[in-house]
Amino acid sequence: MIRLKRTATISVIHPCLTAGLIYLCNWTLPSPGVKTRVKKNFLYITHSLSQMSTAWVWALRAMRLLKLVARRWLPPEVFTGLMANELAYLSGGIGAEDVVPVVQGLPDVTR
Repeated sequence: MIRLKRTATISVIHPCLTAGLIYLCNWTLPSPGVKTRVKKNFLYITHSLSQMSTAWVWALRAMRLLKLVARRWLPPEVFTGLMANELAYLSGGIGAEDVVPVVQGLPDVTR
């Protein structure tokens, strides 16, 4: 019996972490249009890392780092909204605004 599992290579996590840090830098810019796009992209990165965490614990460490940096760099009300949005997504709550849907990976294959 051959069992194939979903796995992300470790080399995918580091670029996601780097992109997340760049999005956080851009989030501090004064332009509201940029902030909206950056928020959606940042949420996409965090949800992608969440999906990758099933295969690599480094994805959880990257998510934790991004949240710590966000807490330091973002205003408290923005960070609180970001975490509320994250909790709504994780709990499957309806009305979780600005949450980017995560593309489901391939199912486990059993032969």
